[in-house]
Amino acid sequence: MNEQEIIDSMRKLRDKRNFEINRDIEEKEENNNQKILNIKYLGKISWNQNKDVETEKGIYLVIEQLEDKEGNIIEVERYYTEEGELLGGNNNSDQFDYVLLSEKLADNVELATKLQKLDKEGIVDLEKVEKENVERISEVLEMNEEEIEEIAEIDINKSVKNKEGKSLNENDIAKKGAKTYIDTNEKVTDRETIASLLRVEDKGYKKIAIVYSNKLQENDNTTRFSFVGIKSDGTVEKIDTLQQRYGKNPTKNVTSINRDGTEIEEKQVQSIYQIKGEDENQLGVRIGPAGTIETSLIRTPRQDNQEALSIPIETTSTLNKTTKEPMKLMNRQKNYSVKEEIERVEEHKEANCEEKLTIKDIDDDPTNNTHEHVDEEYIQHCVDEIMQDDLIEEVFTRREVEERVKKGIESKEQEKTVSQSIEDTKLDLQEDAVHLKTHEQ
Repeated sequence: MNEQEIIDSMRKLRDKRNFEINRDIEEKEENNNQKILNIKYLGKISWNQNKDVETEKGIYLVIEQLEDKEGNIIEVERYYTEEGELLGGNNNSDQFDYVLLSEKLADNVELATKLQKLDKEGIVDLEKVEKENVERISEVLEMNEEEIEEIAEIDINKSVKNKEGKSLNENDIAKKGAKTYIDTNEKVTDRETIASLLRVEDKGYKKIAIVYSNKLQENDNTTRFSFVGIKSDGTVEKIDTLQQRYGKNPTKNVTSINRDGTEIEEKQVQSIYQIKGEDENQLGVRIGPAGTIETSLIRTPRQDNQEALSIPIETTSTLNKTTKEPMKLMNRQKNYSVKEEIERVEEHKEANCEEKLTIKDIDDDPTNNTHEHVDEEYIQHCVDEIMQDDLIEEVFTRREVEERVKKGIESKEQEKTVSQSIEDTKLDLQEDAVHLKTHEQ
């Protein structure tokens, strides 16, 4: 792995470990002041995993802080592989500096010896890398490094409270600050990434940082949010393809679909940014209940820019990915307008229906439906796509493909969607085409 890949692995390990810590805090309903202080990459070592099998892994040292039973703040060290497997650790509160292996590796003397010999100064230090990022972001946003350093990601899945235990409001969080990141390869629809959506594919950004602070108000941006692109070499640039539409106060109601499409509800968005050159795609940002920055893709009908539909965009503050159905709905190439979907939500509200809406209640896309009649136009569209496969086109006629698609839909398993059935049919056609061509030869 190169250095950037190592840094990415360190950040993934940090996110995974943060999630585990916060989950434990939530389950035990107590906070022992546990948090990650730093992560270091120590290099690769090899050892015998079993008697005859040698393995080589990259080793990461995770340094954590926690509070012991007596109320003392102590540090512990945890050794992880590049896949995130815990190998062992050391408690720095005592005078003994030795590695205690995890239970399933307790008898592996060779591994313990090699871990013990690793230089804990490390080859790559995440804290130093992040500090360099802070310096670059501070220059771009014209903020002091001290102000940027105060902006830390607030723990996910945990209410944000001050030292007295009182919940913080929006203004408190703005003073404290928050930040999150979006991987530029992260898909926001079933076709577009955040980079292609924001039209920054040629910029070479590795990730996009969203920073929230009351020190970020500018002449052309009265909101407290700011967006910067970060390149692999650490270069930071302000995103120039976003233009603010709504201000810092939550004045805009948006019909929001959750990550798996099982719930639709109205949410207020604190700030909305128009993507330059787009007439209906926008980016929404808000501070969620846990104090983390929540980001969403918003679409408004071209004819009416008042109503809006949104789905979540995954960031480093969220560990659950948005599923395919919401992403398909927001694909403007397949769904030219979201006006009908918004109208169905309005009709549901007017009817005072107590049942919760799901994506299947508002989506007229047959790929997202398991039972309704499939439109002929949609079938022909799918046949067109299947016929683009050179081998299928060479072996089968269009009529044969159409008959197979319709038969597949009619005989599909009840739990399968239409799109899954058509995909299965395409795979069967490809296999049959290969078989027939082989026999011809």
